Amino acid sequence: MASFAIVESGKSWPMAVFDDNELVKVEWQSSGRFVVANGSHSVSCRASARDLQIDIDGIGRLILRDHGRVIVCKAAPAPQHHDPIDVLLEGAIVGPGILLSLAYAGIFALHGSALGTPDSRSVALIGESGVGKSTLAEASGDDWPGIADDVVPVALHGGTAVLLPHYPQLKMSNDEQYPRGAPERVELCRIYLLAPGEPDEAADVVMKPVARRDATLALVRHTVASRIFPPPLLAAHLAFCIRLAAAVPVHELRYRRERQTIPSILESIRHG
Repeated sequence: MASFAIVESGKSWPMAVFDDNELVKVEWQSSGRFVVANGSHSVSCRASARDLQIDIDGIGRLILRDHGRVIVCKAAPAPQHHDPIDVLLEGAIVGPGILLSLAYAGIFALHGSALGTPDSRSVALIGESGVGKSTLAEASGDDWPGIADDVVPVALHGGTAVLLPHYPQLKMSNDEQYPRGAPERVELCRIYLLAPGEPDEAADVVMKPVARRDATLALVRHTVASRIFPPPLLAAHLAFCIRLAAAVPVHELRYRRERQTIPSILESIRHG
């Protein structure tokens, strides 16, 4: 497992690693939007050889030092949000902060849900927002319990992919979180790429294997926070997705978006 420290700075802003007066070379910068604490926020990132600074509009600043081993966080002087600032910072740390720290350690998070299998392994459900990942996880039943909802951290050990089930799932209640005493790693045996069914398809549910090249592209596309990866992480991420597509079968699962098809979809997932 990756290990890192989280430091909350004092009353003043932490000294920016990228201050114009400092002898730090900014090698990369980017900006965009990121969902933090259930809201979309403007995010700007700048990276040097070892440090990454993330400014989140209306929330504050995170600085990942020494390739993500230490996270320095500070609230914005005047947070502009109805949620308490500690909730917003928690979302920022658990979101882009820890996700980038894990990425530096070679652990990447898929945007999706995950289910436990009766033989103590797991399957992941990925796809575009609104395709039904959370709905299927909630309907899966006790024999296929939900492990993750929204963020699915995955690591590779040799040729085996493992899911890290103890990552805090902000969309799940405390009672739904993975049990504290349970194993730290769960083998990931299958990945399902969910998609709406085609209008001309006769069957309610259609499943087919995804070619390795297409599976790699799908994994790249459905990785959380990849839009704010600096170039070294982008290269590591692509290599990771290539290895993951080789290690775990990926199947496309297309189905009609009707509640009565859920049992058929889950049956297809259970039988692989």
